[in-house]
Amino acid sequence: MIETFNTGETAQELKEKYNPDGSILRKCQLRMLDMLIYLTGVCGRLQIDYCLESGNILGALRHGGFIPWDDDVDINVSRNDYEKLCRYLKENPHPQFVLQDEYTDLGFMQSSWAVLRDLKSEYFQNSVSHNIRKYRGMQIDIFVVDNCIIPSLYKFMQRVAGYRSGMLNNNYVGVARVIQNVNKNILLPFCRFLGKYFGDKSIYMYEYGYPFNYSPMRKNIMYPHKPIEFEGHLFNGPADPVSYCRNLYNNYIELPPVDKRNHHQASYKIWD
Repeated sequence: MIETFNTGETAQELKEKYNPDGSILRKCQLRMLDMLIYLTGVCGRLQIDYCLESGNILGALRHGGFIPWDDDVDINVSRNDYEKLCRYLKENPHPQFVLQDEYTDLGFMQSSWAVLRDLKSEYFQNSVSHNIRKYRGMQIDIFVVDNCIIPSLYKFMQRVAGYRSGMLNNNYVGVARVIQNVNKNILLPFCRFLGKYFGDKSIYMYEYGYPFNYSPMRKNIMYPHKPIEFEGHLFNGPADPVSYCRNLYNNYIELPPVDKRNHHQASYKIWD
């Protein structure tokens, strides 16, 4: 954790500016921390080898927890563990947290990942893709990582995901649903089949169907997972978190300019 940054700002100044104790953002961050403790506890009981993701690893190294202006938590798991985790969360419902996927919420048009949602909070976001969903509380994304990725296929599926999102957010819900069904029933199985035989087994990456940029990680950067401190708790992180962050963010230690600090375009409501 860094105390004084390249901009001259201190950790305390950032906290006072973005997420002071008692602020709505800080309450949301702490709610997501509660969700993360629950979710990783389930992973432990099921012997699922999860790992914290992207901005949470950056936040752990640079801030000791959440990036002060961030409202996001993500984990990743293997494909087999993903199926096991989703099945458990559906069969053993929590009174406050619910699994959101394409089966529990018809408005959630994703086949490649799921979300753990909080039932005692709500995001307010001006997008069709968000507002047609049944569950809109604070969330933890549950992503799948795979080592059977063919780069050209990944980029093709990324474009498909982007096109589907564009149709959805322009209120062409029926068209988006057709694309989603083709994606789920034809494209994803075909890409997974080809990847199994022709994918690069030395790299790990989000599986096909994600809208994110292609950012492969070598196995020795990802595995074996090792503990990393986040908000005073130990969670699983990548084997080499420094190389992981350099791969994703280059000069990850440096704060971005104020106008580049990536606030999610949302407001929140949270209750006890």
